[in-house]
Amino acid sequence: MDSARRSRPNVLSLLLSPRGTIGRGDFAGGAALLAATASMTDGIVLSVADDLGLVGFGFSLAVAWSGGVLSRKRLHDLGWSGLTIAVFLGAYTLTVLLSPFIPVWLPGAAILHPFLLVALLCGPAVGWLVWLIITPGTLAHTAQVTAARLVLHASSRPNAPA
Repeated sequence: MDSARRSRPNVLSLLLSPRGTIGRGDFAGGAALLAATASMTDGIVLSVADDLGLVGFGFSLAVAWSGGVLSRKRLHDLGWSGLTIAVFLGAYTLTVLLSPFIPVWLPGAAILHPFLLVALLCGPAVGWLVWLIITPGTLAHTAQVTAARLVLHASSRPNAPA
């Protein structure tokens, strides 16, 4: 394992650079930092918003980029392609576009429509985050293999004479 994968990334490279991989802890910390930063600066962005909405769009783009960077790095640690993000976003967009038709497809669900709508819109994103946080990646696997090799090596050594 190279030293770049072992060292903790600094905050800027964690949130802005798509290079490398990150483990579960760095992903969870980066996601929490991104959520906190976006929540704290949202009011500032709204106060300086322009008529065309370029400031808000730029802010949204920066948050989306950082979320994509975190997800891509974590996916690479899991051995998955970063293109998985596009597949997830495509399925999520389809879900959002089809969500107004829930009362038509499930007539008895009209009363539950607001709850189903929230579950459909928030559920996939929450599931994505939880999956990326709890799934062990190659960093954990490499550590387990290394530990097993050390134990095997230590047990195969002949005992030294007393």
